[in-house]
Amino acid sequence: MANGQAIALDHAMVDCPYRVEVASSWEAVAARWHRSQKHAFGTPFQTAHWLSNWYQVFGKEPGIEPALVTVFDSRSGEEVLLVPLIMRMSGPLRTIEFADLWATDYNSPLICPGAPGSKQEAAEIWRALVTALPTADRFRLTKMPPEIRGRPNPLALVPHTQRSELTGFIVSLPENWDDYVRTLKRQVRSNLDRRWRRLREETNAEFRWIEDVETARGLLAALHELQIDRLEGRGVRHVFNGAAHRLFYERHIVHGLSSGAAVMTAIVAGDEVVAILLAVADGQCCTVIRASQLMSDRWRAYGLGKLIVAHSMQALHQRGYRRFDLSVGDLPYKHDFGVTEMPLFELDVAGSWRALPALARDRLLTRLKRSPLTGGLVRSVRRARISRAQRESPTR
Repeated sequence: MANGQAIALDHAMVDCPYRVEVASSWEAVAARWHRSQKHAFGTPFQTAHWLSNWYQVFGKEPGIEPALVTVFDSRSGEEVLLVPLIMRMSGPLRTIEFADLWATDYNSPLICPGAPGSKQEAAEIWRALVTALPTADRFRLTKMPPEIRGRPNPLALVPHTQRSELTGFIVSLPENWDDYVRTLKRQVRSNLDRRWRRLREETNAEFRWIEDVETARGLLAALHELQIDRLEGRGVRHVFNGAAHRLFYERHIVHGLSSGAAVMTAIVAGDEVVAILLAVADGQCCTVIRASQLMSDRWRAYGLGKLIVAHSMQALHQRGYRRFDLSVGDLPYKHDFGVTEMPLFELDVAGSWRALPALARDRLLTRLKRSPLTGGLVRSVRRARISRAQRESPTR
């Protein structure tokens, strides 16, 4: 791939039903992506807004090689998939993966109307992709939904795809908001009403939908500090302190707030911001990507985390949204909102013999974590390693 231009590769495979182009820059496919997303199927993380910001920030980082794939039907010439990938070094291995780096919650191609839905066709697409992509030691596609808005995700049907440890949590909203509220457990409804009423009476709190970019920038800085303090206090590994990640979220706000692609809400009590939520949206689905709240003794009893979620969801419902996504991670509070669990899938295969030891190690660890006998020990060791790494890192 040279000069950011797309390279068309007609494969030597006889009667291959798919043709693949690979581009080495976002600019080479931007117009196509904007055009295709009008009728294709994806999550908010496959929109041109999200990916243009991603490649402009992370795609410029040393060691990252963009590999944006377009799959065509060889017979009709129509696009069937647009796949946002990168090549990077993961340890000693040249690895092809989605444009993610733990900024993207769900990885998927943009699925065009003519995309196939069978395992056999998915296997043919995968062979065409591997032939077209640069030589890699490892292909690792993670956090893939099995379907998007009713359309099968062909890459989740590829042979050797496995169920991920991660799960998504989706709230499907009816046309009438009160109908949704009535589906919640009585205690959940009571707590939300009582705590919000008490918060307003005692602090004159209000919920705000943020539209001004400079206000949003200030809230993003406050959200960052709240979230970092909370995560590091619990010894949780995260990426938010990285310069690229901080720039990425700022760009998400600056370029997405006016269009609605970036959603930011806050609860303000008097002169104090007590809870903040940041999301990405595509007009149909809104996914929470960052949220935090004050956790001191004064504020804990109000349940601010649940209040900001509930009021953000209602505000989105008023704007026509019927799908609210609490993203990956099985946290207890999510089940209070009547979520439906969405399984995710991953494909992790070797491109060369060099990846075989790493694959064997990772699969053994996965089996140990899932075992009732050894799972707790493995998780304890992992937490200890993360905690030690954070203490020793000069950047944390």
